Amino acid sequence: MSIQEEEIKKLKEENELLKKRLDNANKLKSTFLANMSHEIRTPLNAIVGFSNFLTECEELTESERNEFINIIQQNNDYLLKIIDDILELSKIERDQVFINNVKLKLNQFLGGLINENKKKINPNRKVELILDDVDFIENCLIEVDAIKLEQILNNLIDNAIRFTLSGYVLVGYKQIPGFIEFYVEDSGVGIPKEKLEHVFNSFYQINSAICPDSGMGVGLFISKNYVKRMGGVMGVSSVEGEGSRFHFTIPYLV
Repeated sequence: MSIQEEEIKKLKEENELLKKRLDNANKLKSTFLANMSHEIRTPLNAIVGFSNFLTECEELTESERNEFINIIQQNNDYLLKIIDDILELSKIERDQVFINNVKLKLNQFLGGLINENKKKINPNRKVELILDDVDFIENCLIEVDAIKLEQILNNLIDNAIRFTLSGYVLVGYKQIPGFIEFYVEDSGVGIPKEKLEHVFNSFYQINSAICPDSGMGVGLFISKNYVKRMGGVMGVSSVEGEGSRFHFTIPYLV
């Protein structure tokens, strides 16, 4: 084969590779637009519908009004989260995610985070959110991007609660050489073995059949990206029907 023929072959292979990447990008874009349309429309319908009930139905009891207001607030929070996720995806794509470390009292931070997430649990769900402080470092002070750490943990806790019909969600950390390792463990439905390698892909929904409001499938993708940018790694172990354990590390900077 001549040099010219080799160059032509190489160019053809590169062209085929480019076409595959474009096809994948188009598929992801289509998936994103379809998911985004559905995810935005669902809370909007609830907000508009129950707002109309409040304004048009004079015979509503105080209990019913409070219930409808609570539903509107929940859907409003969900809608804001979707918009935040879209903005974060855009920042990641443009490589505009920046890490801003601050001094953080870790134990106090986690205690507040758990209390806030407890308030979000539907009272009809038999799920106990537990802060596992067995391995906590006394008066632990670390240097970390507190906003992104909160987003990561909120994503993991939200997923764990969502896919745990009854049981527990355990949140904690331990010190390993050079790092703090966080974990969120649950006794939920678990993840099928064949899906484990895909859970951190963008727009990937693990158990949408079990949990219809499983979101756009970007929370884990965003969280893993944050962890990587902070100098750590994220992973998962799971047994279908028994639960999952997500874990990630961040450098132990003091």
